Amino acid sequence: MTEPDAAAYENLTPLGRSVADRLAGWLESMERYVTIDPADASRCWYGSGYPGWGIQSQFAYLSAAATLGRYGATPEVREHARERALTVLRYALNSHRTGAQVTADGRRWPSTWISNLGPERAGFAIALLADDLSQADRDRLREVRVAEATWLLEEHVRGPLAGIQAGKWGDSGKNWPESNIWNGAHLWRTASAYPDEPRAEEFRSRAVEFLLNGVSVEADATSQAVVDGVRVADVHRGANFFDSYSLDHHSYLNAGYMVICASNVAMAHFDFAEQGWAAPESLGWHQAELWQAIKPMIAPDGRLVRIGGDSRVRYAYCQEYLLHSLVYADRVHGDAEAPALAQGLIGLGMREQDQGGDGSFYGRRLRGLAERQPYYYTRLEADRAVSWAWWLRRAGATALSQTPTSQTPTSGAGSDESQRPSIWVRSGETLSWHDQEHGFAVVRGPRRFASAAWHAESLSQTLVLPTDRSDLAEWSMNLAPVLQWEGAGAAKSTTESARANRRLADFSVQTIEGGFVTSARVAEGLDLRIQEGWGSAADQPAAMTTMVVVALPDDATVVGLQLCRAGNYHVPLLSAYGLNLQIPDDVHTPDRTVVEVPCSTGAGVLIDDVLDVRVSGTLERVQVSTDQDPALRSIGVDQFRADQRRGAFFVAPGSVILDTAWAIRVTAPGEPPLQFERHRTGDHGQELRVRSGGEDYLVTLDTSGEMPQVEITTDSGAIS
Repeated sequence: MTEPDAAAYENLTPLGRSVADRLAGWLESMERYVTIDPADASRCWYGSGYPGWGIQSQFAYLSAAATLGRYGATPEVREHARERALTVLRYALNSHRTGAQVTADGRRWPSTWISNLGPERAGFAIALLADDLSQADRDRLREVRVAEATWLLEEHVRGPLAGIQAGKWGDSGKNWPESNIWNGAHLWRTASAYPDEPRAEEFRSRAVEFLLNGVSVEADATSQAVVDGVRVADVHRGANFFDSYSLDHHSYLNAGYMVICASNVAMAHFDFAEQGWAAPESLGWHQAELWQAIKPMIAPDGRLVRIGGDSRVRYAYCQEYLLHSLVYADRVHGDAEAPALAQGLIGLGMREQDQGGDGSFYGRRLRGLAERQPYYYTRLEADRAVSWAWWLRRAGATALSQTPTSQTPTSGAGSDESQRPSIWVRSGETLSWHDQEHGFAVVRGPRRFASAAWHAESLSQTLVLPTDRSDLAEWSMNLAPVLQWEGAGAAKSTTESARANRRLADFSVQTIEGGFVTSARVAEGLDLRIQEGWGSAADQPAAMTTMVVVALPDDATVVGLQLCRAGNYHVPLLSAYGLNLQIPDDVHTPDRTVVEVPCSTGAGVLIDDVLDVRVSGTLERVQVSTDQDPALRSIGVDQFRADQRRGAFFVAPGSVILDTAWAIRVTAPGEPPLQFERHRTGDHGQELRVRSGGEDYLVTLDTSGEMPQVEITTDSGAIS
């Protein structure tokens, strides 16, 4: 190594040394997942070693090992880590489709739309190994990179579609922002690393097209901006993001993949700067706006609040790559709060690693996953490892060792900050963000974080929590009624309805100063199929649920209604309950307190002295563990159910199945308890009266039409 090894460790910050030590413990823990090739001891693999995510995990693992090869605390740690990094890198390179060897499943790994992701994430680590690579290693690396770049030029496909695609809705099959970014970055990296390559200029040209179709919006279709010598409108394939910079990736409001889109830009940006390569302007296209959208969804402890939910394991994968985005935000966007958020996020991971006790990151929480799905488990372990390793290289050293930055990101509105659109709107100390088309609203104040999303992973999802208590956020169907039908498909867990049998019928989103009013109608119990020959009529729901969510302008209280009526036949209901407030059995939080609150009408509880909950009817607490419901996968929940109906019912047409009004207040010690009452005014009218923080609010609801009409009044008059 060109740098004295001991000096590299000593040049780390105290947090950097702690991260290096923990990565060393992780590498030792993962030895049980390392296989030395019995036919060739010069190569080994981590996890399954299979093509697909198995290969992606090789690059993540070797990144952690290569980083320890530089920053490990002792010569023994450095030597072992460097050897592991080199042998795994050789395994990955030589089992590529251009290589002479095969992967652990007997096949070579092919070029695909995602095959460059692992190498891109490992770019910094491969650079760390440069002095240890033989000429044969360098030749193989070049051959793999050029072959992948050539495939992107000539044969790139994702699913059934070829070329570069972009589409706003996940269901279009064209929502490709993240892969357009990492594939564009790979093309530019290859052209920069090998400028003598005959097709280097073609690689650069196609890279710009990919990158400009990463974080793309509708305005790009007519943009006359010239970026890297290209007029944006001329290469625009479509919008991947809504005008609000929300993202419908995997067909739901996906904050996690917003982060992935930022993280791959960060990786390439710092890699290029370190190598002295000029980065393309297009690499930073709309990154300033994207960061504006992401930042308020990061809690003070560094955790990402998933306002649209998550289809994967909690507090993993996408959240790990937030570290890259935070370093980029600090160095490039000039966000002074980003370093503290990064430290908080690392701290959460350290606490979880300590709970495992064996050096692994998820050894306790995901023990069941490791037993059932080691292929996936080893991937998740490596995702955190590569992210910590990247942070260690880019931000864990003293100022003299930090990687320099070069240019500012390119905004679609020009480089002048004053010209850029404001993604979140500020009113006093409260920030708000919404999208009429994508169907969500969110507010964040000093006290309260509240959101409602109608294109969430679970379709409908509402969050109410203290801004500084992200551990209270559980997203899957939170604050949405749960109905079980005979003939429905399998629900993901006992805390949800079957997603395949629900469909969004309509929604509305209205903002008010310091809050929002939103409502939706959801068709429930569609496409029921009972064995022995019965099926419901096509497009005929068993019930229709109307949901209303009102975030009051007090930075504390949210009021809601869940009204579910049977459809036009005698529907086969098995069970139903309202509210469905879920509090995670969080890996980072001690046992919580739940105190029943006496109420003159309805029921209430006080959770951890910070969430004051009221419902109009009955309230029941159910604790669901991962042992009881393995579908929860990584964390259990405390579930609060209102107006539960048990047993089988053939409910008459038009009958009310659930009619639950609720209010939740983020409270503080010494404040008077929340007061909440519901009064019905005829068959379709309701009044929800709330006294919160000394202010009286009246929320009037009219559910007689297709969509509910909502009015909010105080002693001072109507709020609009």
